[in-house]
Amino acid sequence: MDPYLDLGEERGVRALVDRFYDAMETQPFATGLRAMHAADLEPMRDRLTAFLCGWLGGPPRYEERFGHVCMRGAHAPYAIDPALADAWVECMRLALLDAALDAPLDRALLQAFTRTAHMLVNRPDPSARAPRHTDGTAASAGSDAAPDTDVAHDADGSAAPS
Repeated sequence: MDPYLDLGEERGVRALVDRFYDAMETQPFATGLRAMHAADLEPMRDRLTAFLCGWLGGPPRYEERFGHVCMRGAHAPYAIDPALADAWVECMRLALLDAALDAPLDRALLQAFTRTAHMLVNRPDPSARAPRHTDGTAASAGSDAAPDTDVAHDADGSAAPS
C-alpha cells in the first residue's frame, strides 16, 4: 500500500485537500471548523497539500518549503475540542469518499486521520460534566479528579498511515 501513489501523487493529494476544504465550507456541521480559518483558504490548501504529500509517503514538500513542523505545537494556539476534531475527520471522510480508493487504503487513511485529529485535541469536551465526588460535590485541583489534560502522543504528531 502506497497512499501517495494510490491517491495519484501530488495532483491527487491536492484534489483530496480541495474536496476536504470544499466540505468544510459547505457542511453545516463544520461551521465551527471553518470559523477557525482565514477567509481565503488558498494558503491553507497549499500548506495541507504540501504536508500531506510527505505524510502520505511522497516528497517532503512541506519541510522543503517551511521546515519541520510539530503538529501539536502548530495547533496549540487553537481551541480544539473533540467535536471540532470529529468535524475535521468528517470533512476528510467525505473527501476520501470522492477519492474512490480501495477499501483497505480508505480505512487505513481514515484511521490515521482520526488518530491525528484527536491527538490535537487540547480542550475538554464542552458537554462533559465536571468531575464529581461520590457525595455530589465538585472535584477540585488536588483532589482525586483526573487532570484536565489529554493523552500524551508523539511530540511531532507523526501518525502516518502504514
